[in-house]
Amino acid sequence: MSNLELYREIFINCLMLEEDTELEELSTSNCDEWDSFVHVEMLSQMEKTFQIKMTKADIFQFSSYKSGIEILISKGIELD
Repeated sequence: MSNLELYREIFINCLMLEEDTELEELSTSNCDEWDSFVHVEMLSQMEKTFQIKMTKADIFQFSSYKSGIEILISKGIELD
């Protein structure tokens, strides 16, 4: 499984979405399921899956599917 697929699975599982859900435009402002508990769970899963450490800045920046990708890239994770 590619890193992008692993990242996608974190969203699907934590937000309990259908496998075919379009995630590219998903954000905290348009997804009712994305509450503070889910936010922490997704961050935790990202740290565990990609063996990274999130900073306070990362935590606040992470507000959409796209911003999560940007964070991972900034930490040297290749997403194909």
